Amino acid sequence: FPKLSDAAARKAVAGTRKRPLSGDRRRACAGAPKLSAPAPPAFMPMGSIQKRYLQGGRPALRPGLVQQTDQIVASHDLSLFVVRRTAELAETNERLRQSEAELRKLAHHDPLTGLANRSLLYDELRRSIARGKRGGETFAVLMIDLDGFKPVNDTYGHAVGDRLLEAIAPRLQECVRVSDVVARLGGDEFVVVVEGVLDQHQALAIGAKIIAVLSQPLHIGAHDIQVGASIGVALWPQDGDDTQHLLQSADRAMYLAKQAGRGCCLPASTADEA
Repeated sequence: FPKLSDAAARKAVAGTRKRPLSGDRRRACAGAPKLSAPAPPAFMPMGSIQKRYLQGGRPALRPGLVQQTDQIVASHDLSLFVVRRTAELAETNERLRQSEAELRKLAHHDPLTGLANRSLLYDELRRSIARGKRGGETFAVLMIDLDGFKPVNDTYGHAVGDRLLEAIAPRLQECVRVSDVVARLGGDEFVVVVEGVLDQHQALAIGAKIIAVLSQPLHIGAHDIQVGASIGVALWPQDGDDTQHLLQSADRAMYLAKQAGRGCCLPASTADEA
């Protein structure tokens, strides 16, 4: 075939005349089924919805798609509510546990020093007696009264006296084991319960240690303050077989120690001899 240039090809095409379809071809085309656009799927990504069903700036969703979308949103909102509510309940339970712990502490501890109060002391003494009856071990009760505390209150005021008591509490705790009980009865009176004491001599040695520690000066505010201690010691079961008698025996011995010149530790047997 001869090779035509581009200009000649365009001229040849332009010179051709469009011929109408013959009758048979027109009838065949008329009977063919008409093609229509495919129906949109039941659920489409948001990007396709926006592109294909955008009307007036808002996506036009079919009823089925709207229902499915509402269900998804409702399920998502419910999940968020459950997570948020679970976190709130956990936080509320934690606050309740902390409040209960604080109430228990207030009910069983001295608010000023944080030591055991009279109620907790009696409970601990009853438990010590029960353990002693089971195992046969002796324990000691030391009744402690500060020497020279009243002049501190009279001279420097009750605020300084309270700070002095707060400083005395950890010193007492340092003199015994963590398992031993240190309690404040009120005012400047304290009680220490020491388990596993072999005899009176060991209990008196613990008392002498407490006196030496409490006699060291304390710096309270702008003041250097020094107090002492008088201690009475009672042993279970020889000086009392119950809580009341043990405390009474230790208390009598403590007052004898004050009368003897203060700054000393005496056993309950001294009160019996007197």
